[in-house]
Formats: sequence, C-alpha cells, structure tokens
Amino acid sequence: MRVIAILFSLAVAGCASQADIDSWQGATFGELVANYGAPSATTNLSNGERLVEFSHYRNAPVSSYNDSVGTHVTGGGTYQCKLWFIIGSDNRVKSGKAKGNIGGCNRLIEARN
Repeated sequence: MRVIAILFSLAVAGCASQADIDSWQGATFGELVANYGAPSATTNLSNGERLVEFSHYRNAPVSSYNDSVGTHVTGGGTYQCKLWFIIGSDNRVKSGKAKGNIGGCNRLIEARN
C-alpha cells in the first residue's frame, strides 16, 4: 500500500491521462515490454509483485531564424516521462501511474496507439 501511495504522490503532476495508464490494466508484462522496450528499473516487492519503470528523456534542439523583425529562437527543452506499473504475481498489470511533461509522455503513450 505504501508503494501505491508513493506512486500517487509522484504522479500528481502526471503527463498522460490516467485513462491512458489504466488501459494497460490486465495486460501482460510481455506486452508492456513489447511496446516500451526493457524497463529502466524493476523492484521486487515483498508481496510478490513487481514495480517496473519505463523512462523517456530527450533534449529538443534550439533553432533560430531571421526575418525583417529580427532573430527568433524556437524549440529547445527537455522532454521527459516516467511510467510506473505494478505487475502482479500473475505477470499482469494491476495499476500504473505517470509523471513528466507533455513532450515526453505523449511520445510514450502514442507508442501504444
């Protein structure tokens, strides 16, 4: 229960909708890996469940252009997302949470669609 409470507090500023995350409920761990690749971290819990994390980070380049008004700088920034899933002893997703920004999480979520 403590792990779920921690996940909830981490996800308050979540990026993906909870409906996107909840759509994985009942899926197998193998389906998660087929979609997101190998988890970036896995923790075995004392109750036989696993907490798995999938992370995405990328830096967007800064670009600039000149026009009659002057020089304009666009882009730039870091996009990031972490998805956490509780995998039950039956190897199926029980629940999940997300935290990150739109540029990072949308890329992870869209990978499934």
